[in-house]
Amino acid sequence: MRALERAAGGLSLFAGLVHADLGPAHFRVWWGYGLFFAVAALAQLLLGLALLLDALDPARLGPSLPRLKRAMYASGIVGNALLIGLYVLTRTWGIPLFGPAAGGIERVAPLDVATEIAQAGTIALLATLLARTPKGYAAR
Repeated sequence: MRALERAAGGLSLFAGLVHADLGPAHFRVWWGYGLFFAVAALAQLLLGLALLLDALDPARLGPSLPRLKRAMYASGIVGNALLIGLYVLTRTWGIPLFGPAAGGIERVAPLDVATEIAQAGTIALLATLLARTPKGYAAR
């Protein structure tokens, strides 16, 4: 399972670094777009580091480890799925509701596609980890 966590962590770090790199350009367009990219980057970077560094240490967490890991995996799945959904929305229907580019349809770029693939891979790996992590609590 550690190999799957490391792979998911690497993909999450990649996506987070891309969002962090694109953040300043989006801040120049509108603070709301920049803030969105900063929050997305931070969440993906933290998830990636937590997965790579095995931040949920079994020695410290004991019986609550499976519950916390399941929560981390589930939140990573939901967050990345929302980012993919927003990407598809902004490339088909347009930027929703807010900011000076609201309604505008963004272009598709190769780095975008690589990032979406990394996010989809993160989801697939986290879903596998979620399915393999026990639901119950260990007895004390």
